[in-house]
Amino acid sequence: MSAVLALAALGFDKAKLTAAPLQMGDTAFGRWFSSQKLIDTGAMAGLGAGLVIGLVLMSIVRLRGRRAKPAASATAANPWWRKLVPDVGPLIPNTARERLLFAAVAVSAGICEEVVFRGWLLFTLHTPLGLSGTALILLGSALFGFCHTYQGVPGVFGATAAGALLCALYITTGTLLAPIVLHCLIDLRVAVLPSSNPQLQAQLQQEPS
Repeated sequence: MSAVLALAALGFDKAKLTAAPLQMGDTAFGRWFSSQKLIDTGAMAGLGAGLVIGLVLMSIVRLRGRRAKPAASATAANPWWRKLVPDVGPLIPNTARERLLFAAVAVSAGICEEVVFRGWLLFTLHTPLGLSGTALILLGSALFGFCHTYQGVPGVFGATAAGALLCALYITTGTLLAPIVLHCLIDLRVAVLPSSNPQLQAQLQQEPS
């Protein structure tokens, strides 16, 4: 729904869903960024391939680990730094059906959030409000991070950094395709994380291979 509203606010104009209206090339930051060539086609292809390989390896490790290791005790002591991070265990899918549903949500979130935060938000901050260059990227990334406050302070900082990277991909490629793909892959990693439910882990270990 948020993506539909964002598209409606942009008048369903495809041209506004590209980086061209942001006129980053006319700013000092944009000229510096372009001259650095921080992200090119080869780097993006390598990044995408690395993420896919990482997801596959995580899946293999999870499947082997849950059969080889004993289930964690529900009363086991947590390290001190765990107290600084909110418990997102209930958000992690456990069963195959939950993982499939989570994967569908991850893909839809990757598409919708990019339309809203990289497409509509950056255009709105630039055109009506007049922000450009570094200020545009910093504020856009900060607002993206702020929307992840449910993940605690570490989550906000992580999302802000991810938002800056996604902005860089958007500006470099000129389209939302690259940030959408990367965003989906980042979210999909949760679908292969080990179960956070000790009882369910014990049940899975008792299942025949």
